[in-house]
Amino acid sequence: MKSSTLLFPLAILFSAWAQANYLPECSNTDVEPCACPNGTEFQDSHTYAVVGTNVENFKRLFSDFYNVGWLSANLTATNGPDNHVGSKRTIESGSAVGVYEFIEELIEFATYPDGGFVQRFTLAKPIEYQSGNGSFAGYWVTLEARYLTDVETTILWGAYACFTGHPLALSTFRAGALAGAEATLQQKGLLTGINVAPVSLQSF
Repeated sequence: MKSSTLLFPLAILFSAWAQANYLPECSNTDVEPCACPNGTEFQDSHTYAVVGTNVENFKRLFSDFYNVGWLSANLTATNGPDNHVGSKRTIESGSAVGVYEFIEELIEFATYPDGGFVQRFTLAKPIEYQSGNGSFAGYWVTLEARYLTDVETTILWGAYACFTGHPLALSTFRAGALAGAEATLQQKGLLTGINVAPVSLQSF
């Protein structure tokens, strides 16, 4: 018992030292954790949920990269074909440090034989805070929908990021977006299964 008590803080110290000295830079390669630029810190957030609809319904309504209405964002510009890797969208969205235009680039889009899909995108260029005391240095988001049953879809929604402070409440944002998606499905008569409320795991 004593040895494990001593080893635990040593393990934490070694982990912190290793992260500071050996982690790769954060990038599209999806290696977590990773090293963020000076003045920002690594943070990740993952949300899991079940939406009571067939995965094909969810894909048809919510997989388009240029469809951001359900995300409570305002689409102001697009560049390239929808759902084409390399295409970019510009969205206007609020944060704890003000309202900004974020240029996001699609880095992966694929469909699965079960009817699901995966969409990955990144912040195309860093944004300095309006206050001048920090930045959105980068973020990398993965949205995945997978078949669970004929009337239920598993949602895996994760992100890792390099921010100064914590300007985005990612888990709260996702819960709101999924609630809006469920409301849309309900209005269309497509919500016929059981919803499981989002559960989020975060590390900052």
